[in-house]
Amino acid sequence: MSTKRVSTIVLVAGLVLLAVSISPRIANPVRALPPVQEGVTIPYPGRLADEVGQAVADGAYDFVFALYEAQSGGEPLWTEMQEGIAVRGGTFTALLGGVDAIPADVLSGETRWLEVAVRGPDEDAFTTLAPRQELSAVGEMDAAPQALSCEHTHVGEEWVADIPWSNGAFKIYNYGNGPGIWGWNGGGGNGLRGSAMGSGIGVYGESQNGTGVVGRSTDGRGVAGYSTAGYGVYGESETGFGLVARGNDYDDTDSIGDLLLEGDFGEIFAPGGDMWLSTARGVALHLDSDDDENACFTILDTDYHLVSLTCENGTKSAVLQTESHGQRAVYALESPEVWLEDFGTASLVDGEATVAFDPIFAETVNLEMDYHVFVTPLCQEPVLLFVTAKIGTGFVVKGVTLDNQPADCAFDYRVVAKRLGVEDLRLEPVADSR
Repeated sequence: MSTKRVSTIVLVAGLVLLAVSISPRIANPVRALPPVQEGVTIPYPGRLADEVGQAVADGAYDFVFALYEAQSGGEPLWTEMQEGIAVRGGTFTALLGGVDAIPADVLSGETRWLEVAVRGPDEDAFTTLAPRQELSAVGEMDAAPQALSCEHTHVGEEWVADIPWSNGAFKIYNYGNGPGIWGWNGGGGNGLRGSAMGSGIGVYGESQNGTGVVGRSTDGRGVAGYSTAGYGVYGESETGFGLVARGNDYDDTDSIGDLLLEGDFGEIFAPGGDMWLSTARGVALHLDSDDDENACFTILDTDYHLVSLTCENGTKSAVLQTESHGQRAVYALESPEVWLEDFGTASLVDGEATVAFDPIFAETVNLEMDYHVFVTPLCQEPVLLFVTAKIGTGFVVKGVTLDNQPADCAFDYRVVAKRLGVEDLRLEPVADSR
C-alpha cells in the first residue's frame, strides 16, 4: 500500500488518528503540562488506520503538528515537524513540543485546535488530516479539567487495600477503542509497572478479542517481567498466540531480533509435549556469533548424552514416504574424514576417455590432494578399465577388451575428494556438551 493511498484513506475515514490524551471523541479534554518558561511538551499517542479500521503498513512516518486558535482557517500559533516516527501495528507515540517546545502563552487556558499532517515512507508531500482536534489547556498547577471526578491529580499517592481477585483495588471500565490504562514516561522510568509480593501477578491483562498486554519501546524493553519464584512474563490465549514478540528487521549483527534470551545459558523448555517450529520459509541457526571459533550444534537425550549429528550412538536420517510401506528412514553414511563425492557416466572412444570435473564440484573440494576414482564398465562383453591419470581438472580412463583391443563402451564413475578447508580432520575428539 503506497503512502499516498494511506493518506487518502485517512482523509476519507475522517478522524482516524485516535489519541488517548488528545481527541474530540474523548469526553475529557486533554490537560497540558503546567507552563514553564522553557515551553511545554505534551505526550501524544495515536493510531493510523484505513477506512475499514485496519492498521496502516509499518514504517517510519513524518508528521507536522500545528496549533490553531480556531477549528478551521487562520495562521498556526505553533508548528513543528517530527521525522521518522515509528508506526507499528498502526500505533505511534510522539511528544508535541519535543522538537520546538510549545510556548507557554500559546496554552493560555483557552481552547486550541491541533492539526496533523502525515507523510508516509517514499512519499514527497504531506497530507493534512481532517478535522482538527480540540485541545484544551490549563495554565495553573491547581486547575483541574472540568470533567474529572475530583479536583486533584493523585500524583504521589499510595492506596492500600485487601481486595479479592474477583474485584480489584483499582478498576477502569473503558467501552471505547482506546486502552483501559495508558502509561507514559518521558524520562528513563517505566510507563507502567506492577509488583506482586506474594504468589499473584504483577501485571495482568485480559482481552476478549484483542491483546491482553501490549508493550512498545523505541530504545529499551517493550515488556519486562521479573519473578523470584514463578514466571517473569506469562501469556495465555484460548484462540490465538499466548505470547507475541516483534523486534526490528533482521540484520547480521545479532543485535536486534524478535526474542532475546539474556541468561548465561539460554534455554527454551516444552515439558508438556512436543515442540514445533513453523515457518513460511527456512530455519537458520547462527552459531559462533562472538567469533571465538568455539561453537557446535548438538542434540541431547534426557541424560544429556548426544543422540544425533555429532554422536556415538545416534543416527542421522531422513524420512521418506513409500507407496506400500508407509514412512521409512534412510540414513546418512558416516566417515572418519570429511569427503565429498560426485557421480557420472562417460564413454570410451578408441579405448580412452578424459572426464572433466563439474566446475561447481571442483570449487568445493581440494583436488591438489589425492582423490579417489571408481569406474564400472557398461557393455555386453568383458572390458578392463584403468584410471591412468588424475589431475586437478579431471581424470583419464583407458579400457581394453580381453583380447587387448581398444574398447568403445560406456562406464559409470564415482569421484571422492576431501572437502575444501577441512582436509586434515579425522576422528576429531568431541567434548562433553553439558
